[in-house]
Amino acid sequence: MERGGSDKMRINNIRHRIDEIKDQLENSRQKAVNSLENEKMKFRNSLNEAQKQINEIKKQSYKEGEKLQREFDDLNVQLALGKAETLEAITKQKNQIDQSYSRLKADIKGSLKKAPQSLKVALRKYIQKLEDEKEELDARLELQRLRFADEKKELGKKYVTKKEQIEHDLENIENRINDSWGQTKEKIGHIADEITKKYESLRKRINK
Repeated sequence: MERGGSDKMRINNIRHRIDEIKDQLENSRQKAVNSLENEKMKFRNSLNEAQKQINEIKKQSYKEGEKLQREFDDLNVQLALGKAETLEAITKQKNQIDQSYSRLKADIKGSLKKAPQSLKVALRKYIQKLEDEKEELDARLELQRLRFADEKKELGKKYVTKKEQIEHDLENIENRINDSWGQTKEKIGHIADEITKKYESLRKRINK
């Protein structure tokens, strides 16, 4: 996760994300589906920030820029394909998003070799931000897969076990967030770093 902004803002951002994960785990099936759609929309909004950089690349190399634009548009299409309401549908959607994103990221990295220094800095910063947002989306997609898998008897046990682990991790992070109340600025900074690492580790465990 990005470490920009104040420590209190970082803590509040993680608190908000934790609440969203808990809602996805605990709400009704339809609300969980809608929650995932909101996360896909957030990722599309982050993705659309790339249009300015793509336009700059087109000025340097139209062919390179057009290739990047096609991958960019394809990923936007994958993210807008509508609600996935079965295990098979969410698995297929996740795979398509992953493949499209991998192609776009590879093209962006390829463009870095030919871009002027000022654009390289902007692209590297953008890739870092996008990677964080993609990891968040991956975690939400995987949570949804687990929820749908729970409806299949042979997969339900895995969901229950992983759900319990996730809830335990969420509780630990929430406890540390609560520990930040009334602390000194320096102490809040340490706690913000700690829970950021804990949350990043949680996302990685969800995505395994």
